Amino acid sequence: MGGHALHGHDAIRDWLATLLAQWTGMPTHTEQRVPEWDRQRTDPRSGETVWERAVLDVRFFDPQGNLTYADGAVVSAGTLSPDTLRQRVARPGRAAADMVTEKRRRYPPAQHPSAGLVPFVVESLGRPAEKTAHLLRAMEPPDPRVRSVALQRAWRSMSYLMQLRLAELLLSAGTTLAAP
Repeated sequence: MGGHALHGHDAIRDWLATLLAQWTGMPTHTEQRVPEWDRQRTDPRSGETVWERAVLDVRFFDPQGNLTYADGAVVSAGTLSPDTLRQRVARPGRAAADMVTEKRRRYPPAQHPSAGLVPFVVESLGRPAEKTAHLLRAMEPPDPRVRSVALQRAWRSMSYLMQLRLAELLLSAGTTLAAP
């Protein structure tokens, strides 16, 4: 309610763009339309064919200078499907991994061979997808004097943003937190 889920997503997107710019010294851009990943789909309500525009969260250059896009998502491990819930309980991080697979399906590399895609996915209680952790490790500053500190600060900042997002969602839903 009240746009807090979108606000939380945008805060993480902006944080990632700022972090990558600081770490690489290269400009980053947010909310970039990428026509190569536009697609046609059938609207389930009307049955009409519509164009779905690809707008990705962060555009940046990796350490080798390759154009790369990060598309973020915050997913919940909770689900109403008993089968999916069993799978997610059996394998922690499954919700994030499923969203990474969905992002890869939505943005296939063959459609845009000159750019890379990194799904930046975090579960709603803070567990990052493997690709998310890999991106932060791959992009951290090369200077060994600041390398480990920079990554620790990044994880703390992301944790803070995730907790803030969760608190805003709980408050907007009218949930009260009572002391035990």
